[in-house]
Amino acid sequence: QLLGSVHDGIGQDQFMLVGCQAISYLLALFAMLRIYSPDGSIRQFIALRKTHALYYPLGFVLGVASSLPANWLLEQIVARWPKEHDNLTFADMFFAAPAGERIAIAVAVALIGPFVEELLFRGAIFEGLRRGEPTRRVLVATSLFFAIVHPDPRSLFPIFLLGVALGYLRHCSGSMVPPVLMPIGFNGVAIVDLLRRDKAPSQAEVMPLGYALGGLA
Repeated sequence: QLLGSVHDGIGQDQFMLVGCQAISYLLALFAMLRIYSPDGSIRQFIALRKTHALYYPLGFVLGVASSLPANWLLEQIVARWPKEHDNLTFADMFFAAPAGERIAIAVAVALIGPFVEELLFRGAIFEGLRRGEPTRRVLVATSLFFAIVHPDPRSLFPIFLLGVALGYLRHCSGSMVPPVLMPIGFNGVAIVDLLRRDKAPSQAEVMPLGYALGGLA
């Protein structure tokens, strides 16, 4: 309902939505820290540690590249199973907001949202589960949790695949920092595309298959 009606404060609504998500995730993180590691270091609990320098640009580039096949796949799923109320897209809501609020939306979606999500999923949850479970199970579990918290069921499979990539990057690097940079690159592609436009793209506009294959490669 919050995102379903366009009005003068819709930009603030979207920013507040990310803010509410951030607060809920941080509260969950705090509860997990108090229960499972009350005397431990929070940096260790969320795997906020250094890794090889190449993992940082790699995480960002992987995010940019993976946005192409993931969004192409989502377009195919949405076209195959449309909903009755699919008329209002994120792009429509973005351009319905005043220009100043669009910057706040861009920061919230491209930076704040990915940061708090990765603090919880590839930080606390991943670090906690891997202490007692094989890596493969941890990858699947955290990816499922990550997909389920997104409300549209049609996005479950693409987001699950993204979660697997994030988890594998987290496993290889040993740090939650590269997985933070990956969704920043992922979401940043969409935000940059909107910022360079004067109006929302037509729903008839679809991503060429070649772009998706290039990103997948």
